[in-house]
Amino acid sequence: MRARKLIAGVSAAVLAAALLGAGTYAWFSFGQEAKNEFSGEGSNPGGRLHDDFDGHLNKDVYVENFGNRPLFVRVQLNEYMEVSDQPLVQGAAKDDLSTWIPHTPDVDVEICDQVFHAYWDWKLSGNDGERYYLPTSDTDQNSTAPDLGEHFWTAEDAAGNPNLKPVPASEVIFMRDWTEDMIGPYWVFDEDGWAYWAEPLEPDSVTGLLLHQVKQIQETDSNFYYAIDVILQIATLDDIDLIGQEGGIFPGGQRLLEVISVENAAITPTP
Repeated sequence: MRARKLIAGVSAAVLAAALLGAGTYAWFSFGQEAKNEFSGEGSNPGGRLHDDFDGHLNKDVYVENFGNRPLFVRVQLNEYMEVSDQPLVQGAAKDDLSTWIPHTPDVDVEICDQVFHAYWDWKLSGNDGERYYLPTSDTDQNSTAPDLGEHFWTAEDAAGNPNLKPVPASEVIFMRDWTEDMIGPYWVFDEDGWAYWAEPLEPDSVTGLLLHQVKQIQETDSNFYYAIDVILQIATLDDIDLIGQEGGIFPGGQRLLEVISVENAAITPTP
């Protein structure tokens, strides 16, 4: 019997610590670790999370398919912040990622009603088609580590480097605004905070940018810690029904996956 597996990984994509008194802040990135992989002896079917950060403002998060089969992709961005060692959200804990709060936008895809966005401004997508990427060199299918980059490649760079490839322009929208004819370069946010790439991710290609910039817009009166944890889930068509077994799935996400997978997958919604 063929082993069936959903690849589910976690990466702290953005981690910030600051001292207000010094008027400066520092950014850090650290690696992804495998999490909640399903039973069987399957391997990573070819998905790699890219996390490109220039050390200041630009922070690009997108997903690459380095394998040979189309992938179905969803990502969740979970936030945590504490000031003077006290979490802003009661019950959340820095060392317990399961207590971090999903980004669940309401009126604007870049803003949710959590207190974090009184301090931090996000820019989602933002690619005008001029962004390029270097395909991952890590094609080990036993690895779920992210590809961490420090460069933001442009068309000018690509003119002198044939290895660079364009990141597609894309749009970030709400699930309520997505319709079944919108199979294409969209990140679609469902009400539970999962963002779905609205088309199969073909081999040798990448999604558009999901997260593009993170900017501090309000200072605190003492030391603080802020982080964004990126959860990536990918599956091939054969295993698409595994999406939702970890992290649940709402009806909107279920329907989107059914539409873009052509075949109706047996996915049970969990509120």
